[in-house]
Amino acid sequence: MAYDELSETDLALGTGTDNGSKSLLLMTVKGDQTVVFFDEDTGDKLAAPIVGTPMAKPHEIILSSNAKRAFVTLYGDAGYPENKPHNQIAVLDVASMELEKLISTNLYFGPHDLARDGKGRIWVTAENNECLLVIDPDSCEITNVVYSETHCHFLHSSPNGKIIFSSHKEIPYVGLFDTEKLRMIDKIQLPIGSQAIYHDPYKDVLYVGDFYRPLIHIIDTKLRKVVQEIPVKGVPGWPYVTPDGRYLAVSTYIESDDQGFVEVFDSQTYESISIAELPTEPFHLLACEDNETLLIVLGNGLLLRMKIATADIDSLHYDAGTTMPEQVVRVKI
Repeated sequence: MAYDELSETDLALGTGTDNGSKSLLLMTVKGDQTVVFFDEDTGDKLAAPIVGTPMAKPHEIILSSNAKRAFVTLYGDAGYPENKPHNQIAVLDVASMELEKLISTNLYFGPHDLARDGKGRIWVTAENNECLLVIDPDSCEITNVVYSETHCHFLHSSPNGKIIFSSHKEIPYVGLFDTEKLRMIDKIQLPIGSQAIYHDPYKDVLYVGDFYRPLIHIIDTKLRKVVQEIPVKGVPGWPYVTPDGRYLAVSTYIESDDQGFVEVFDSQTYESISIAELPTEPFHLLACEDNETLLIVLGNGLLLRMKIATADIDSLHYDAGTTMPEQVVRVKI
């Protein structure tokens, strides 16, 4: 399978190809405004190009459909809601591990999350303008602006790339955007607002983290409604499904105790499989290709590897060298 045949989910998980000779991990780091490139096998730091500034910190990252470029949002100087918004997106050349260019979003401020549609276009939130920007990945030009009605924070694409789902923090709905019609087509109501969202690549299910309660909402994307809730130990960060579809893993956090967790569930029954207690707040997760381990981004600057079945932390780790990494993706070169 070629890179240009991969879905957003495939690329995020690093599945679908073994043509590359080396597996790289790219991790955004707010502490020193870099994107760190790691050799996944050894843990060695290969490069750390500066992509932003203290007033324009990198948050989320996505690969182009051919995996030659990585797009990184420069959200602003802080996290939500304190952030003073910025208006640029960094573009990295993956092969050279260097910053290629900066895209100005001009009067559109607060780019935060990204998704890729079925045509390979990059959708980006413009939080402060209550819009989504559609960017051509080749020209790096904004081709369309889509109204989101309220500020929009996280995005995720359906497996076929025809629908982009959006979460809106304290505002209690998930938005649905038609990538052909380039407009919002529906809202799925929630009792409370939402944070990170993730579409299961194997079934019509969207996992949605509650805004402040320890719950994962399960949305049937055909019925377009919440059909179940999974209680978790802390407020959910980011849900993910392993490449083989067996497990749902969620990073969670109890802020009052500064206690983080990774919680793993059977993706069919939603029964608990394992729970790892962590020394600080976890951010994104990334399943490994062996379907037995996953990577955990920690706020202290470490990327750890965990055994899914037992929650044991592996001896191999990746060190960003500073605090506040956010997201990690995998690519083969």
